Amino acid sequence: MNDMNSFLQSESRTPPAIILERLKPIIEVDLRPKKTRVALKVSLIHLIASVASLLICPQFGVSPLGGDTGVMTFLMNWGWAACAAGCGAIFMTGTGSLTALLLNPDEKRVFGNLQGWTFSALAVVSWATLMAIMPTHSTHQMTSEESIATYSAAWNFVWIAAAVGSSLLCFRVLKAVRVLAH
Repeated sequence: MNDMNSFLQSESRTPPAIILERLKPIIEVDLRPKKTRVALKVSLIHLIASVASLLICPQFGVSPLGGDTGVMTFLMNWGWAACAAGCGAIFMTGTGSLTALLLNPDEKRVFGNLQGWTFSALAVVSWATLMAIMPTHSTHQMTSEESIATYSAAWNFVWIAAAVGSSLLCFRVLKAVRVLAH
């Protein structure tokens, strides 16, 4: 305590200019990460999380393990909307969760203003990519009525909405939990 009081009562001194010149850029990079750096980090997180999610829930027949039905069979018991929402949520939940856990506080501050747009863009780009690489002949065959409902605009909208909503929810909840834990 004596050392602290002594420090507070001491005369303030400015560090030498050379130290300020070398430290200022380092401190600024740490305190003000560039949006592009944060976006690249979140994109990498998304790539890893989305590939991992495809292991348990192939999207549109796309999976690193061959595109079996995964949890889709379970979700289809509640209808196409539940399947679309569940698959979209499973696909992006990992991205939202890992983003909250892996970004440092300064990166979260920068990302905070962009999170809705970023998760929306990642979901739409992912959806477009999955649609582009979707196998023409899926290993699981659906009836024509199921196929029409599954690949309709409503199904795709529900998938994207659930993907964006789940990633935002996971990010915000885990970010709040981490703040409360500290």
